[in-house]
Amino acid sequence: KVAFIVDSHIHTEDGHISEDMVVAQKLTEKRFRKINGMKKEFYGPQYYGLKNAKRIFVSWGSTYGAVREAIDTLLEKKNSVAMVHYNKIWPFPVEESIKLLKSRKDIRVVENNYQAQFNRLLKREIKINTGEPILRYDGRPFNVQYIIEKFEKRQK
Repeated sequence: KVAFIVDSHIHTEDGHISEDMVVAQKLTEKRFRKINGMKKEFYGPQYYGLKNAKRIFVSWGSTYGAVREAIDTLLEKKNSVAMVHYNKIWPFPVEESIKLLKSRKDIRVVENNYQAQFNRLLKREIKINTGEPILRYDGRPFNVQYIIEKFEKRQK
């Protein structure tokens, strides 16, 4: 058997590089304490739309505007829809997400990537079924028409 050792390059508080195991452990623990502190100051996802909507669109980052406009358009057409928008996704707001999404039956994540990465993060962190995501990865941003078209296609 061979031992595999990784060069850690931990930077001490005064900026010097250290490979001392005790220093590495202490600085790692410090980083995680900071993450826990961030959770206290972090605001969770925002809810917009009908209070007890049948379908929830989940968005994050730059998809906000297009999804919100799509929600407004669908509400005008008397659809039972709402959105949950994440402005920040790490540290992941588990408790808030469970409150907003766990009991929902029809969730669609709207993402600008091929692999549905945020969809997978939601499934991993709060163990929900999100259904088929609405993805776009052709280099164009989402727009209202694209989201509504995908919504209506699934309604049939």
